Amino acid sequence: MLLSPVAGLIALASLACAANSTSSSFSTRSSTLTNTYIVSLLAGASKSLQGRSPDSGHQAFHKRATAASIKYSVNYQYDAPDLLYGLSIKLENDADAAAIRNMPEVQGVWPVRSIARPQAAIPDAHGPQAEHIAAIQPTNRLLKRSDPQHLKPDGNVNHNTPHTMTGVDRLHSLGIKGKGVKVAVLDTGVDYRHVALGGCFGPGCKVSFGYDLVGDAYNGTYGSYPMPDSDPLATCVTGFHGTHTFGIIAMEESVESTFSGMIGVAPEATVGMYRVFGCTGGASDDVLVAAMIRAADDGADVISMSIGEVVPYANISWSPFEQVVTGLTTRGVAVIAAAGNDGAYRPFNTETPGLANDALSVASVENVGFQTFEMLDSLGKTIRYGSLYPFAKGTLTAILVGSGTLASEYGCTTADHAAAAAKVTGDLSKYVLIVRRGYCPVTTIQAYAAAAGFDNVITFPDDTDPNVFIQGYISPAPYLVGNGSAIVNFGSTTSHIILDGVTSGKNYTLKFGTPNTHISDQIWGGQMSNFSSIGPTWDWKFKPQMAAPGGNILSTYPLDAGGWAILSGTSMATPYLAGVYALVKSQNSTLGPKEIFNVMQSTSKPMIMPGRGDISTVAHQGAGLVSAYDAVTYTSRVSPGQLALGPIEELVSEQPEITITNRADWPVTYRLTHTIANGMKYYPHGEELPGNEGWLNLLFCRLEASLFAASMSFEQSYITIPAGQSQQVPLAITPPQGLSPEEIPIYSGFVTVSSSLGGEQFSIPYMGVGYNYTAAASFGHNTPGPSTNVNDNYRDIFSAPTVYYSGGEEVQNYRRFTLESNDFVGVVSTFLQPTSWMRYDLVRADIELTPTWYGFDQNVTYTNLTKTASPDHMVGGIPIIGNILYYQMNIPTFQVYYGWSGLLYDENYYQIGLLKGSYRILIRSIFTGVNVNDTVYNDVTNWQTFLGPIVEITRDVPAV
Repeated sequence: MLLSPVAGLIALASLACAANSTSSSFSTRSSTLTNTYIVSLLAGASKSLQGRSPDSGHQAFHKRATAASIKYSVNYQYDAPDLLYGLSIKLENDADAAAIRNMPEVQGVWPVRSIARPQAAIPDAHGPQAEHIAAIQPTNRLLKRSDPQHLKPDGNVNHNTPHTMTGVDRLHSLGIKGKGVKVAVLDTGVDYRHVALGGCFGPGCKVSFGYDLVGDAYNGTYGSYPMPDSDPLATCVTGFHGTHTFGIIAMEESVESTFSGMIGVAPEATVGMYRVFGCTGGASDDVLVAAMIRAADDGADVISMSIGEVVPYANISWSPFEQVVTGLTTRGVAVIAAAGNDGAYRPFNTETPGLANDALSVASVENVGFQTFEMLDSLGKTIRYGSLYPFAKGTLTAILVGSGTLASEYGCTTADHAAAAAKVTGDLSKYVLIVRRGYCPVTTIQAYAAAAGFDNVITFPDDTDPNVFIQGYISPAPYLVGNGSAIVNFGSTTSHIILDGVTSGKNYTLKFGTPNTHISDQIWGGQMSNFSSIGPTWDWKFKPQMAAPGGNILSTYPLDAGGWAILSGTSMATPYLAGVYALVKSQNSTLGPKEIFNVMQSTSKPMIMPGRGDISTVAHQGAGLVSAYDAVTYTSRVSPGQLALGPIEELVSEQPEITITNRADWPVTYRLTHTIANGMKYYPHGEELPGNEGWLNLLFCRLEASLFAASMSFEQSYITIPAGQSQQVPLAITPPQGLSPEEIPIYSGFVTVSSSLGGEQFSIPYMGVGYNYTAAASFGHNTPGPSTNVNDNYRDIFSAPTVYYSGGEEVQNYRRFTLESNDFVGVVSTFLQPTSWMRYDLVRADIELTPTWYGFDQNVTYTNLTKTASPDHMVGGIPIIGNILYYQMNIPTFQVYYGWSGLLYDENYYQIGLLKGSYRILIRSIFTGVNVNDTVYNDVTNWQTFLGPIVEITRDVPAV
């Protein structure tokens, strides 16, 4: 959301889920760095200032800036004309940014943004939660450069369950492991001292190339300077993220180590790390751009980025990412990026750089298996528990924590754990806390237990909570205690036997002996992760595009934090998919990124919705779970990999089609069918809002199924294609009818193509907007209700815009204002649709305009009005006196209360004075995808408008 320089407004977005709510237009995990900009320059030579000889774009820029007395320092110089030719600069005077934008050498200018460091998700959370680095205490203790010693899981178990989900194990059995493909990971660095990561850096090592662009102390804020070096090693515990993501791609464990047989997706690929985060804080996007360019110049075939910031609109140039990703794709370098972990927050909420047109945005699927061990209770019952490591042999006395009846009393406060500590005497390591999970995330329980001095925790699920995501096994990230010498043992059960025992009134104990390791089925395994961010974008871009295992993934971890961890997030799914890309690329060296993306999407498998048996909306899963084996071995090809149908009015004017290619040496018959998926609404409860707010199931933060779908027909259900030929197949898609635009419904499904070639089955996902978007009302249009006072609780968010005076009462047709003291003009309006621009403009009272909606009685006229002497400015096809405020990139439902005291701005947003006279306030909005210089922007017929009553200003108001 970009604001005009006007203060004094309150913006409210209607959204809530249990205790998690928001009151902003949209949220990002970024901030803009003061006076710092990325400048794109013309790559070709330009005339020097003296007109004698040509200069490079850089030379010309520096000369012109010097001539204009602009003082700045250079952070980065970019010299890749096909990616980004320009520089990142820090100005001494931010006002000089306007002059730079007007230089003939300059193509574009972006404020540098600091993007928050990536976090792992918490699968059991009731709302948007993440593993915070505060839960991982740094330590100076340096372990030996070997696998740290833990009690090992026993038995011959297969920890590589994600590979069985995707067919990666079958490709490995064929010897396909990514050889010859170069993968670059942009992340927090890597602890390559780990045995599974090779123990070294450089050619011939597992971590064979890369660079540290930032150093340990860099945190991405203003005044924090990168200290680059050639080694991407990160030994700080808070740099865990990169070590974990790198291992997902490349790790190889020896049979003697803790997790024998663990192997990455593409262990024979050439993999490198580009460190873009320090030990704390974020990273500025000029650093990320520099890393992307460096990785490409170093020969990467694919770049994995488990990094991002939430951006609601894809077609707005927030940063150079779009330009750089397009250039990388043209160069033959694929960019695979995380969709984000905001699935329990709201839809339309995915992350950039994954939003770039040519990037692949990745969703997360839950791992089907979880490592479990045996314990024996004092009542003679055997209970399985999931944990990163088995507990040490011995008998522990069980203590119930958080024994209250309220969910908030389930061990979710420091007082709960302190009370448990007060009940016992002696060595706390001889006890195990028994904690019900269901209200707060397990990381909270873990941290509070450690703070109270306990080493051992076992949780069990709350059987009154219907959230499927607390019913399975879960293990938080390792938690270092004190100086880092101990790690809290944290286990979880799916059984309530443990509760019966600890509340039996007897001395209840748990005995840990031979672990009897087993990979147990995860109750939510193979389903979409609740945390996985949900699309599409607010300008209807198809994101995310496909999914990979990302929930409860075991991988490498910094040695100083134990060497291994089970983490969750689209951060884990992203490197997994990058590894699959390497496998496919290794067998299809001539295919480019877009072609390989098509192959991977079309062979992916649709996923069911968590807690249900039907297909999850495409807005959550994209094409579904990647099938690496099918992507490599299928003979036929179907394209495109996705169908973004857009709003109904676009579908009417375009005929979607798919292309089937038979690459066999004989004719092949294909069968066409339609597989529907659940619909999705931003507001599934319609105009019950704001009482039942939001798109989320009211029981807990999760996607609400909406049972509507399109219908589809084919000219032929069976087609036979000769050897080596292709055929276009038109699709007749009829969107669902009668859906309410205010609910913003999204329909989706799959075109399924089955071939006679040994069971080939392709699924092409489609997603569309279930109403005529450009004809939908942008503003609330209901009558205010029982009261016209804007301060009254009866006014709902679907009310029409209202002009009011300081007491809150509506101005019906006319009112005089002095704009002094508390005598201001108030305006409240609700925007029900995503829009590129929303404007509050001041116009003459006698303006000749037929608005979409009137805010006054047209039959009431006034004579002897004071005509203003203020000049008009033509903006958006309408003559205005000046702008009161504007928003760019609104998201619904966006409600604005604004008190106007006379400040005005011209078309360049410089403040101007106001002369006394008679005026009206014009509220207007325009649909997505419109830039200020477009002819569409300047055509009055493209705007939805609300013209308010007469406001008579009785005095001149000078510019401040």
